[in-house]
Amino acid sequence: MNHREEHKRNIADLTSLLGADALKMQAFARRLRFLYLAELERGLTPRQHAYEESVLLRADKLAEQHGLCVRVQRDPRSWPLYLYDPSYPLLFKDQSSIEGIAVCPC
Repeated sequence: MNHREEHKRNIADLTSLLGADALKMQAFARRLRFLYLAELERGLTPRQHAYEESVLLRADKLAEQHGLCVRVQRDPRSWPLYLYDPSYPLLFKDQSSIEGIAVCPC
C-alpha cells in the first residue's frame, strides 16, 4: 500500500469514528509531529512546550466528545496520536499495547 492509499484508508477510519472532526484530529497530529521532530533535532523552547500542552488538551477534548481516549507517541518516525476505546481492556499498564486507530499526520 502506498502512502496515498494509506492516507485515504486512515481518513476513512477516522471519519467513521469522528465524523467531521477527523480532519481536526489529523491537524493536531500534524502539529505534534512537527514539534516532536523539532524536539529531536534541537529540543523545545518553553513556548513550544506550552503549545504542545495546548494541542494535546484540544485533542483529548475532541476525542472525549466521541467517547475515545488519546495515546501519544513522541517518536517522530511514527504517527503521534492513537485513538482507542477506553472500555477496551489494556494489555499493559503503560498503555504500550492498546488496540486503536493511529492518526495520520498527513
